[in-house]
Amino acid sequence: MEENRPVSDGQKRYLQHASGGILVIAGLLLPAELPSAEPVLFDGSDKQLHATLEGDFLKLWTEDVFECFFWPNEEKQPYFEYEISPLGYELPLLMPKSDGRYFGWIPWPYEGERKTRKQISIRGGEQKSMAAIDGWSAAC
Repeated sequence: MEENRPVSDGQKRYLQHASGGILVIAGLLLPAELPSAEPVLFDGSDKQLHATLEGDFLKLWTEDVFECFFWPNEEKQPYFEYEISPLGYELPLLMPKSDGRYFGWIPWPYEGERKTRKQISIRGGEQKSMAAIDGWSAAC
């Protein structure tokens, strides 16, 4: 992959080969044209959408959320964590460890083409906080 923007020593590309595709950690000064990636698919059953937080980068894990973790080599830091709520809000985190403690770094800027492509689907109800549903799914 050819870089078309300067990258400082503190900025890196993180790529993880999975499911025959490439997962690209968004927001880390990647080239403008990114390769296609295989989506991560989630599906779950639930009776009610327990989702009141309305915004990216909030404590989504305290409510209904799908999470995935990408840590290709557990002996090396960091790992990438991605959370998505049934309302479509995201928490993408790069998780480095220092002195035995984890610190979450969020991508910046995280807007436009730098955001993760995603799709949310609600079954048996509306996509709104506390709605009665049969389940929900996400593709990212």
